[in-house]
Amino acid sequence: MFFISICVLLCACTHKEQDSLKQGIRMGTARITGEIVNYSDFTSTVYDSTSTVYISESWDSTLFINNVHYPITGGMKTFEARLQKDGTFSFEIPLECSIGTGIVFDDYFVALNLTPDEEVYLRINLSNGQMKIETIEPSSKFSSDSEKMLPEIDFLISEGKSRRIIPINKPLGERTLNDYTWLIVECLNNLKKQIDSIPDLSRESRKFLFNYIKMIDLSIFMDYKITTSGYGKDSIPPKLDISYYQFLKDYDLNNSDCLYIINYLNVLQRILSNEIFAIPPIEDTPVKEWLGGVKKTMADLVDFDKGMFYDLLASNAYSRQFNNEARPLSKKQIENIKTYWKDGDIAKILLQKNGEIEKLAGANAHLNIHETETQPDGQPMETYSEKDKNLPKGKLIDSIVAKYRGKVVMVDFWATWCGPCLMAMQEMRPLKKELIEKGVVFVYITNRSFPKPEWREKITGIGGEQYYLGRDGEWESISYSKKYGFDYIPTYLIFDAEGNLKHKLTSYPGNEAMKKIISETLSGSK
Repeated sequence: MFFISICVLLCACTHKEQDSLKQGIRMGTARITGEIVNYSDFTSTVYDSTSTVYISESWDSTLFINNVHYPITGGMKTFEARLQKDGTFSFEIPLECSIGTGIVFDDYFVALNLTPDEEVYLRINLSNGQMKIETIEPSSKFSSDSEKMLPEIDFLISEGKSRRIIPINKPLGERTLNDYTWLIVECLNNLKKQIDSIPDLSRESRKFLFNYIKMIDLSIFMDYKITTSGYGKDSIPPKLDISYYQFLKDYDLNNSDCLYIINYLNVLQRILSNEIFAIPPIEDTPVKEWLGGVKKTMADLVDFDKGMFYDLLASNAYSRQFNNEARPLSKKQIENIKTYWKDGDIAKILLQKNGEIEKLAGANAHLNIHETETQPDGQPMETYSEKDKNLPKGKLIDSIVAKYRGKVVMVDFWATWCGPCLMAMQEMRPLKKELIEKGVVFVYITNRSFPKPEWREKITGIGGEQYYLGRDGEWESISYSKKYGFDYIPTYLIFDAEGNLKHKLTSYPGNEAMKKIISETLSGSK
């Protein structure tokens, strides 16, 4: 499911260009109906090496639409539906614009375009392990390119580093920020050439590939340390200033094509959190006034001073308050939104989201912070080396869980750069509030794979018992242990009131499944 989720994240499709690309932001619900014939159930129940710990439940006959993204409210969601006995299925997906996504089931996926207030119908025939799309309405050239595109997407992503690292014919000490900016623009040109050389793809598919991969590259270029790390590890690159970001004008950030691309959200969030840009939180500042300050910084860099890009920056400034702090809008903020966007879709979307946040009051009220720092002269509780023959025993997680003896504990391993982790946290907020009232303790554990200020910002809206593992080997003492080990995040450990591990899950199973798992653990702990 992890691999399939990545595949779906990379797939999208478009209707007729004149219909999809000109719609922009529009609130509505897409409906997907269809039928699968010659379908046989499958089971993906997995156990650890001792065959005693439950990892993931069977997803027989379950279909998923993964990573539906929301450019106004800045989040992602996953939807699921059961395949009925007659082979039919249906989804209803709330949207903020037309997006690219796909249906996933077993080892199959179908790329789709979803448009607000429109319906997609699918008839899929499975025979001898092969999938054939017999009907898709409205028809889409992009869907027929899905099998061709997946290996190309995989190749373009895997080749990303070599595409981004283009030699500079200067000693490191003589290089300037303009040299790196030139390289970034050259990378964009090389990407275009790579995609143009792919045979037998429709124009829509080429356009999507270009927009998708360029946004992945751009989100990396926004991090100056990563960009310059490949050009001389032993020397210091030129000091960063705002002139470095002049490459933004080449990325066409005001193009409505960007709305289809999930990575565009990442770029917007990086702009809002960039220390060089120093864009302030919107708080109670009128939108027009706030954007006036933003344009003084951004207009020359992006080469325009009005349009969709600025609307999305402003709406995402409010969404950062929703998502990072779970804080509802103030009366002044509501007034500002209505004044600037009047009764438009952006205002409707933000106010609807605000209603949802108001209902979740209390889900993040409790916050305890636990940090450990790297101590050069000290020893962490456990260390791990690849040379060690014996894996760590997970004593660190034992000591953490022991603090909450007498309570059912859910441990969530996550990171600020992990989109699925953050998406699951948002999805779980309503359930979390309910479980907190029943006495469940939520423990969140992360490591120093990202700047600590990012962690501090995120945990305000998450709440719970927050652990930042800063010492060498502390994260590995858990992730490499035989008892608690895991390869991917998010991973969840569910402990009963006696501190016994009852369930281990990698990837979020959805609120319904998680509620069942924790409720059963609560019942067994009484």
